[in-house]
Parts: sequence; structure tokens; C-alpha cells
Amino acid sequence: MPGEFAAVLIKPHETVIAQRTAWVAGIGNLKITLKPQKLDAGTIFGVEDFFPKKFFNEGPDDGVLFFHACGGYKLICLKENETIKAEVGSVVAREESVTLVEKISSIKSGLLGGEGMFMIYLKGPGLVILQTTNVSKIQSLMKEYVEFGMPPFMLMNLASKGIRKIMRNLMIGR
Repeated sequence: MPGEFAAVLIKPHETVIAQRTAWVAGIGNLKITLKPQKLDAGTIFGVEDFFPKKFFNEGPDDGVLFFHACGGYKLICLKENETIKAEVGSVVAREESVTLVEKISSIKSGLLGGEGMFMIYLKGPGLVILQTTNVSKIQSLMKEYVEFGMPPFMLMNLASKGIRKIMRNLMIGR
């Protein structure tokens, strides 16, 4: 999916919790486990990972975790008792010190307010990584291209690039 990569420092004996599909790589002495969530509407409808990954730095040195965020990402460092509200599917990763205060499912806010149907409150202290979009939003934007094919100008552009590459290779003798 189109997006950006975020690098997060994980200090010794710290824990980071992340979406299962967001993690790309890690450096350091990291223990990786699954952290099952309780079964609720957010996990049933697929807007929240039922088995997010839990990363624990067992080593004496700092480690680095690399995450992929759909669209872009925003790092938010919450202060003690500071709370933010976010769409459940937008939370890429968070330090374990950040607690999930409450989940709200609201058809009214999802259909009329422009927000997602499932919202979450996150309470600090700690780091939170949010993504600017999610896979389902990108899929819905691309749906017309998948169902009806690419627009003709895109096909012509791809074809002309392919023809130019073939001609260039023939001239070079490859």
C-alpha cells in the first residue's frame, strides 16, 4: 500500500504494541509476541487487529522498530494523563504506557460526521503513531479502477513507456 515508514527507538525493557501488518523490521534484541485483544465490535468488523504484535527490548542497548503507515504518519508524544481520540484503524503503534481508555462505536458519527464508525481514546504518557489513512480507505478509492480498469490515458502512458524501453534495449543491443 502507498505510505511511509516510521522508525521508532525502543529503549531497554520497554514495550511497543503495533498492528500485526504494520511492522516491517527491527534492530536489537527484541522479543516479539502476539497480544490477543478482547473480542468486541472493533475486532469483529476488522477495524482493529485481534492479534497485535508486542515488541519487548530484552537487550541492554536501544533498539529500532520500523513500521509502515498507509498514506503518511504522525508521531504524537502524549504527556501524563493527556488523552486523544482517533479512529481505531489509524493507530499503527503505541508504547505500552499508552492505555486504551475507551472505544466508541457510533453509526451516527461514522455516517454523518466524517469520522470512522469506531473511535478510541488513548491516554498518555507515551508515544503513539497514527496513519493518515488505512487499507480499506485506499481500497475504496481504487475500487473504480479495479472494477472498470485503468483510465485510457494511464494505459497509453504505460504502453508508451514500455515501447520506449523496448526500443532503447534494441538500440543498445540487449
